[in-house]
Amino acid sequence: QEFRAWLVEQRRLDPDAIPRDKVKREFATFVEDFNTATLPHEKYYNMAQHQARQAAMRNGETAVEPLKYDPRADEKAHVARLRATHVPDEADLTREEIVELRRLERERVEASKRRQLGLEIPKNLGVRTVEVPIETWQDPNLFHS
Repeated sequence: QEFRAWLVEQRRLDPDAIPRDKVKREFATFVEDFNTATLPHEKYYNMAQHQARQAAMRNGETAVEPLKYDPRADEKAHVARLRATHVPDEADLTREEIVELRRLERERVEASKRRQLGLEIPKNLGVRTVEVPIETWQDPNLFHS
C-alpha cells in the first residue's frame, strides 16, 4: 500500500500500466529510501497510521504526536546504567599498589642485570612482602588457595 502510494504520488507512474521489470527497479529504489529513512513524507512508512491520524484531524480531534526517539536521552541512560553497575573488584588497584608494583618491576630488572654481570643480589630485591598475622600461621590453607 505504501509502495503504490509512493509510486503514484512521487514517481507519477501507474503501477498497472508499467512493465514488471520497471516495477521491480522502482521497488528497489523505494526499499532503499525506506531503509535509509529518506522518503519524502512519513505517510510512506506507515500508511494506516497516517490515514488514522488524518481521520482524527477531520473529526476535530487533536492529533497526538508519536513519541520521538531522543538519542541524547538514550546515551544518558546508557552511561547511568554503566556507572550504576560498576563494582570495583580486585583488578582495580589503588595508586599506592600501582607505584609498589612498578617499584618491584624495576627491582626485578635490576636483579636480572646483576645476575648477568655476576654481582651479588640482595635477598629482598624485587620481592613483595605481605604481612600475615601470627595467628594465621597455623592455618594450612593460608598459602594454598
